[in-house]
Amino acid sequence: MIEISYIISQLLIFFFLFSLNYQAINKNFLDSYKFNYFESFSISIVLQLNIILFLSFLNIDLEKIIKIFLMINLIILILNIYHLKITFFKEKFLDIKFVFLFFISLLIFLDISHELTLTWDAEKFWFLKALNLYHNNTIDSFTNFLDLRSPFFGSLIWAFFWKLSFISNEYAGRLFFAFVYIISISTLVQNLKLPKLYKFTLTFLVILATYDYNILFSGNKEVLIFSFLCLMMNCLYQISNQNLKNENYYIFFLIMTSNLLIWTKSEGFVYLISILVPLFFFLNIKINKKLLILFCVSFFYFFKIFIYKFYNLSLDLKSCCYNDFSAQGILAKISFERIILIIEYLIFSIANNFLFIVGFILIFFSLFNKKLKKKLSYLYIILFLNFSFVGVIYLMTDERLEYMLKTGIDRLVFMFLPVMILLLIEYINFFKRRLII
Repeated sequence: MIEISYIISQLLIFFFLFSLNYQAINKNFLDSYKFNYFESFSISIVLQLNIILFLSFLNIDLEKIIKIFLMINLIILILNIYHLKITFFKEKFLDIKFVFLFFISLLIFLDISHELTLTWDAEKFWFLKALNLYHNNTIDSFTNFLDLRSPFFGSLIWAFFWKLSFISNEYAGRLFFAFVYIISISTLVQNLKLPKLYKFTLTFLVILATYDYNILFSGNKEVLIFSFLCLMMNCLYQISNQNLKNENYYIFFLIMTSNLLIWTKSEGFVYLISILVPLFFFLNIKINKKLLILFCVSFFYFFKIFIYKFYNLSLDLKSCCYNDFSAQGILAKISFERIILIIEYLIFSIANNFLFIVGFILIFFSLFNKKLKKKLSYLYIILFLNFSFVGVIYLMTDERLEYMLKTGIDRLVFMFLPVMILLLIEYINFFKRRLII
């Protein structure tokens, strides 16, 4: 019973921290930009995670990071109360959406606390880095680890919310992964142009369809990639539907989420490219805004390289699985048998996921409607690029191909499921009048 009360307290900490409206820094922002309930949470999450990440670059220990973080949020809280007064609390905690989020989150939190399992990768790499930070070592201590290439952001967040809790067990950090997972899906599904009951129902169904403890909450970082892609899909939807009033804010939000994607996992940059390509060539936004996005994303990427070099972390692409990048070595890996094997595992992975099956059925029928096909074209490109990247990743491996496919392809494919969620939403919205009738 005591542990359950601690879990509930952790959930309330998340609700309180991420209910803080950072737009309160400037009163004009509050008046100019209006976001729905879930978007306001997701914006706060992305901004606060960026603050934690940038504080870690100062090479200070976790206790100092938490103290600075809390001081910043205290200032934001004061501004929220000053500008929003009692509505700050009423809008966040006296709403049916709060009840929905609370109970869904609590159910998943209890499942995480009950299972307490870690995958091999999480146990050997990510958890050790989280434990290192939890004991107040700084990021320069990662030079003592065997795995110097992988970004440390996932472990940083794990350690941060483990320490910022009443729960002594490491799973306290993993509870945040569940919270951001639920918020990100809810944010994306809010784009459904149907009554609240339909939105709650679809959110619940998407959570059921994507819920996989082994992939999401056993210590891997795929859950963060999935969640950040959900938030970026929300931005793409708003921009593609010409939400001109909030367009600048969605572009800013997209840029800040891109930074988190780059720092979460090496594959994050690959998924980011698949989003930027249709953004540049298929969505109707001004060229100066496109150049701004390109500049900011490039800056964040090169800043990551600078941080890696500054703290003597490895940027070497070679590993146990990728050694030979010579022209001769690359050509030797390209064979009909390897390509067929990759396609077979891709099909098997897709067939095991209900959302992918539904998504490809919708894609097939959308091809017979010119307007819908044009509207969904940017999502077709994202899917094509993602599947192509997955194919290339496995085609270039020097490790036993079938072993690599068995142990990793489900996680890689799972991470870009948000594209299918948005495709389903676009499809429903396109035919919403017929569905309601």
